[in-house]
Amino acid sequence: FNFIKAGRDIPFVSVRVSNNASTPKHYSTSLNVKQIPEILSAIRKAWASIYSPYSILYRRANNSPFPRAAILIQEMVNSSKSGDLFSINPITGNKDQIVIQGRWGLSLKSSPGASIFICDKHSAQIIESYESKPTKYYTKDPQDGTTALRTLEEEFKNIPVLGQKELELLVKIAKDIENRVGFPVNIEWVIEKRKFHLIQVRPTSNLFKRKIF
Repeated sequence: FNFIKAGRDIPFVSVRVSNNASTPKHYSTSLNVKQIPEILSAIRKAWASIYSPYSILYRRANNSPFPRAAILIQEMVNSSKSGDLFSINPITGNKDQIVIQGRWGLSLKSSPGASIFICDKHSAQIIESYESKPTKYYTKDPQDGTTALRTLEEEFKNIPVLGQKELELLVKIAKDIENRVGFPVNIEWVIEKRKFHLIQVRPTSNLFKRKIF
C-alpha cells in the first residue's frame, strides 16, 4: 500500500497465478497492467488459465491435485535481469546443488532462452553452466508503459547475464529461505537498479523426481 499512497500516478502492476507448488509456467501472467479494466481482465485471464486444456492435461498426466491457487497483484518491477532458481537440483535431486536460470529483462513465456547455472550450495562456485546468447529481451516501453521486445545492446551480448557476485548472493538467498521454511524452494527473482526483488517463493514440487522422458 505504501507504493500506492506515495505516488500520484496510477502504478503499474503485474497479475499472476500463485500456486502451492512449482509447476511449468503455463498459467497466465500479465505485466505492466495499469487501469482498473485492464486489471480485471488480467484477473479473469489468470483464473481461466487454471482451467485451460493444457493445465487440465498436465494435471491428468502427472496425477497432480487441483492447485490451491491465488491471484497476486504486485507492484511492477522493471527488471534489467530476471529468472528463477531451485534450492535443490530438480533433475537429479542433489540437495548440495542450486540451479539458477537468468535472462536479460523481463521473464515471459515467449522470452529468449535463459542461461542456466548449476552452483555448489556451500561454495557458490559454478559446477556447470549453459550460456544463452539472446539478441532480444523484453522491457517496459518508457513512452506508454507497455511490455516491448527490444534488441539487446551490443555491450551485453558477450558477457554472462549473471556474474559471480550475483550468483553468490542468489545462493545465499536460496539457502536462507530454505532454512527458514524447512523445505526446498523454487524462487522467482528480478534485479532492478542493482537491487534484488523476490517475486514469488513456492515449494519445489516432486514432479521432477520421476524418470525424465
